[in-house]
Amino acid sequence: MKRAPGKLPLFISQVLILGILGSCDIFLPPKNPPPNPPPEPTSPAGVVRGIEWAYNNQDINYYTQMLDPDFTFYFDRRDVQDHGTPDSWGYDDELAATQNLFDSVDEGAITLTMELGDQREPGPGDDEWDLNGVDYLLVVVTWDVTYRADGFANFTTRKEGLWRGQPRWWLWKWWDIAG
Repeated sequence: MKRAPGKLPLFISQVLILGILGSCDIFLPPKNPPPNPPPEPTSPAGVVRGIEWAYNNQDINYYTQMLDPDFTFYFDRRDVQDHGTPDSWGYDDELAATQNLFDSVDEGAITLTMELGDQREPGPGDDEWDLNGVDYLLVVVTWDVTYRADGFANFTTRKEGLWRGQPRWWLWKWWDIAG
């Protein structure tokens, strides 16, 4: 029985290629898959989800895009009374504090979850919208300490401009209500 020349080496090379491809991980999902894309601020709930995403990904640039230029954060009255904290602060102070938080911990060390509960959606003519009683939990892990802050927040959002052709919403006011 005669064999066709060249078929055995071709067969061996195909087996080797399949063996090499089968043992490498090009077909496996990446070890650190890219994060989910950020939510779009095309609704009040989308803005809150965007803030949550920015914290969880420690992305100050995206966080900046969620805040209205006239943003104000109002501290819980117990924080103001007990710790000499100001009643409120504006956009620049909020960004500086958040950047400081993001810079002070390793990547992935911040987890923020916000439960919106049963919130109605604004109508087409609404330019401002409140989200009240948003339940939040913030966990920050440093090399030796885990910090936990939880409570409720009230948000006022406002609609101005467009985001990829859709009405664009901003976080305008944030009231902290400590738990």
